[in-house]
Order: sequence, then C-alpha cells, then structure tokens
Amino acid sequence: VISTQHAEPLKAVRSKECAGYKGAEMTAPSMEDMNKAIVEHVVKRTLREIKLKNGEAALTLFGDHTHLHINPSGKFIIGGPQGDAGLTGRKIIIDTYGGWGAHGGGAFSGKDPTKVDRSAAYICRQMAKSVVKSGLCK
Repeated sequence: VISTQHAEPLKAVRSKECAGYKGAEMTAPSMEDMNKAIVEHVVKRTLREIKLKNGEAALTLFGDHTHLHINPSGKFIIGGPQGDAGLTGRKIIIDTYGGWGAHGGGAFSGKDPTKVDRSAAYICRQMAKSVVKSGLCK
C-alpha cells in the first residue's frame, strides 16, 4: 500500500521554480502515469536493493501476481494540517513499531475513511508475521 499526496492530476501546474519544466510538462501527470512512475521509481527500485536470505534481490518476487494498492482511496490532493484535522492521537509511535518504522504522524483513530494509515499498518503487521513464520526472515 502506497498513499502519497500529489497535485490535481492533469490540472495543477508545477511552480515556475521547478527548473527544467516548461509547457505541457508543467501539468501534473494522470493518476495512471503517476502510479506507473511510483512502481518504477519507488517499488522496483526498493526491491532491487533488498536482499533475500538466498542472496537474490527481492525484486525476483515481484510479478504479475503481485498486488499493489497505490493511492487506493483515489485522489490525495489535500494534505498537511488542512487534510488531517481531527487525526491526532497519543499512540502513534506504539502503533508504528515504536519508532522502528517511518510514519507520517497521523494517528489511526481518525474518522476520515480516505486515510489508509490504520488498515495499511495492520495488514503490514500481518504480512511481517507471516514472512517470519514461513522462515523467510527473522
């Protein structure tokens, strides 16, 4: 699961300060193009760098059978304080492995159904337990 804030697809214009962007390039990519870029530049790049117990890159496990959920709640164009109102909580560090893993600071107790923090953390925890139980890692 990857959820990332982005500009309004095909509408928002990148700021003039972004050197190298001009004309049509200034329009934010479509959701489809953005998701493809995330797979290539984030998912595959990360999996290339992770080594399995057998020494192979984790990328060897990636294929047509892999299920990715990129921005599963749709557009995520409002972020920061205006997008997270009411999502503060006191247990965020505990819920995210006591600081061992990175987190965005949003709590799992919010009522906004577009925020996937809670469900993503829970499924990642279940996946981690499954990988350890199967002997792929410790």
